[in-house]
Amino acid sequence: DSLRPEVGEFFRSRGTDIGQDTDPATNDMEKCLKYLKQRQEETGEKLNVVALGSFGGRFDQVMGNINSSFLWRDVFPELVLISSYTMGFLLSPGSHRIIPDRSYESKICGLIPISTPCTAVTTTGLKWNLSGHTLEFGGLISTSNELIASEVTVENSHHLFWCTILSHAADEL
Repeated sequence: DSLRPEVGEFFRSRGTDIGQDTDPATNDMEKCLKYLKQRQEETGEKLNVVALGSFGGRFDQVMGNINSSFLWRDVFPELVLISSYTMGFLLSPGSHRIIPDRSYESKICGLIPISTPCTAVTTTGLKWNLSGHTLEFGGLISTSNELIASEVTVENSHHLFWCTILSHAADEL
């Protein structure tokens, strides 16, 4: 519903499959994910999703995209949100091993609690590691942290959103 006709024609002329979903209760990201889920079911192949442009523009839409990563977490093996400055993905409760691509990602990173407080977070590989800390809005959230190792481990009791600043963007900050 928000696709300008000239943009649609540009992509259609290059072989892009364009559909229309007029459901007013879903945002553009959810409509795309719904389409990809249908494709995944048709082919039987699990799709890893990289959503470009996820952090640009309006703050309410950015939060909607992060919410989509939470809502669709069990549908796709990986769902990565990316913009020209930031990349991020949801960490479900458990233990995680993250190996940042330092040719692409800067040392700046963060761990943001999503939906509920994360009552136990332990990390390694960060300048300011956490050891059983609680992360929650209105309390501590881990922003502006830094990678100091080639590998980061995160153990979390509840959902967290991991994000890094891209290398070229860090030079501009």
